[in-house]
Amino acid sequence: MRRGPGRWIVTGATAAMCAGLAGYLYLVDPNNPASAYPQCPMKALTGLDCPGCGGLRATHSLVHGDIVGALHHNVVAFVIIPVIAYMIVRWVFGLWGRELPAMRLPRWSGWAIPVAMIVFSIVRNIPNTPFYALNSGSF
Repeated sequence: MRRGPGRWIVTGATAAMCAGLAGYLYLVDPNNPASAYPQCPMKALTGLDCPGCGGLRATHSLVHGDIVGALHHNVVAFVIIPVIAYMIVRWVFGLWGRELPAMRLPRWSGWAIPVAMIVFSIVRNIPNTPFYALNSGSF
């Protein structure tokens, strides 16, 4: 899809969706229990926080420029959100025939990342650990 109007449509739709989502997250605070965000399925079923719990609150903090707040809500989201943003930008640049460098992860990251997510999930659900107080809420 590097030629014709298709790339304009895809680029415009992607930009509009990203701006719309960021705007919605800017305006609608997930810290408010009356907000329209759904509860995390794992939190609803088990009462435990998954690695993504707090991700919406962290994103809300980031779009408000509150880096400390984002770290407070979910450390993992603070790392993943810029990676996802880079992947979207790289994909759009690819539509236009320009390549950005790919993210290269070491071979050991294939097992290290899932292990880190499991350990983070366990630690954030243990009382009196550094991440336990950070996961109040369910989005």
